[in-house]
Amino acid sequence: MLQQSQQLLSIVIPCFNEEAVLHETHSRMTRMAARLNELEYEIIYVDDGSQDGTAAILEQLQQSDPCVRVIRLSRNFGHQVAVTAQAQRGDGYHGSPPACRRRVPS
Repeated sequence: MLQQSQQLLSIVIPCFNEEAVLHETHSRMTRMAARLNELEYEIIYVDDGSQDGTAAILEQLQQSDPCVRVIRLSRNFGHQVAVTAQAQRGDGYHGSPPACRRRVPS
């Protein structure tokens, strides 16, 4: 759980018809975030009205990784709105705070 003095890094990734690259994107973001060692983080994917399999892949990622949050927009609003969607949600958490502090594998 995030303590008062700890910081949370929110990585916001807008997605529009990204099914072909989502798994690789998530893998790279997770590896990068793991290098931050003591910093807690969340990866927030904002589905900007995708028409392909993006929503299903994001659901799978959210089920398998406690660091993943997903926001689904009703239609394509553009990446600027997608990036700001997280800030408009409120307190920065969607459900339980993430317990995502991973170390780089040796």
